Amino acid sequence: MKKETIKFIATMGGIGYLPIFGGTAGSLAGMVYFMIVGKGIVLYASIMAGIILSLMVSGPAEKIFEEKDSRRIIIDDFTGMLAAYVFIPGTYHLGWVVAVFLLFRVFDSLKVYPINKIEENAGSWGVLGDDIAAAVYAGICTLLLQKILAFFHIS
Repeated sequence: MKKETIKFIATMGGIGYLPIFGGTAGSLAGMVYFMIVGKGIVLYASIMAGIILSLMVSGPAEKIFEEKDSRRIIIDDFTGMLAAYVFIPGTYHLGWVVAVFLLFRVFDSLKVYPINKIEENAGSWGVLGDDIAAAVYAGICTLLLQKILAFFHIS
């Protein structure tokens, strides 16, 4: 794959070049995308495509940018954000969409164990792995929050 193609995919068409909040920008793009496609086959296909593309370009992009998990590489944040939305309630509203976004960003930023260890993996697996783990953590918290709210009859 050509360098320009790798950079284009890894930076989500250049969004990763924003001077600040690269990962957040990728996550916001994932949130907007989710709000357009919702839950269903398109979301699941998009997650699979995002995983495949992330694995294909993230490692080579690190070499191009000469930086481990460069902040310009945001396809992993986009994909992780989409994966976090798998856990959103079936009858979701904007509050759930924002809550999942915030949970994902907290876990992706704090790098709590074992996310910090996963990120240490070399190449594409390290770049993408921490975001998938953050998505799982955000998903678990979302499920717990749903159960707590249901227990107290709050919707």
